Amino acid sequence: MDSTLPHFTDSAELLPHGSLAGHIPNFSDILIGTWQKSREILDFRDQQKHPANVVDTVPLFERSIPWKFQPYLEILFRGKVYQVVFDIELTLIMKDIILEIENATIKAVHSGSLDGSGSISLWGAELIKRSFPTVRLPGIVKLGKGIRI
Repeated sequence: MDSTLPHFTDSAELLPHGSLAGHIPNFSDILIGTWQKSREILDFRDQQKHPANVVDTVPLFERSIPWKFQPYLEILFRGKVYQVVFDIELTLIMKDIILEIENATIKAVHSGSLDGSGSISLWGAELIKRSFPTVRLPGIVKLGKGIRI
């Protein structure tokens, strides 16, 4: 694939290449991976300190979660395909999250609040950078059988 971009004096065609969702990591996987490794909850694997069938509520410290991905557009121009890659960086900051832990398993998540910032760059130049306002997340998410710590 030619990495130099042509001068657009002729018409160009955007090529569909599938869903953007294929380029975005699963947010819940990121959160669970962060929590499973958290020092705040690793201690709950010790059944001497935390007996079976006792539900503990564990407030989590503020958690900053970086998230990077590179969606792209493909452009067909004069018979060649050019790829325009965007660098997207998000930092999500979660606050006031409380976990319910039973038998070394996260059973539920009491939501707190979320804020953060993000940027979109193209070819090393930052196109936009924004902070997100704080959003209060409602409710409790039950995790069924739960997630082992």
